[in-house]
Amino acid sequence: MCPTLNSIGSIYSRSGNIDKALEFYEKALKISREIEDDKAVSYCLNNIAYIYDSQGFVAKAIDYYYKALKQMSKIRIASV
Repeated sequence: MCPTLNSIGSIYSRSGNIDKALEFYEKALKISREIEDDKAVSYCLNNIAYIYDSQGFVAKAIDYYYKALKQMSKIRIASV
């Protein structure tokens, strides 16, 4: 379900409908957290960061990029 929601968000993002893209990325993030899919959480956070970055909300984007990086680092440490 989450990859599908994330993909729908990407389609909206590419078509310029940023509000809908953000809506779908946030839905995907919520579900990813609920099912504890750390990799999907990282992708969702990164996509949300990209949206904020593209809108010029640099501080908010950096916050989400940092969260995505931290999440991915957790995954990489667990797999070592």
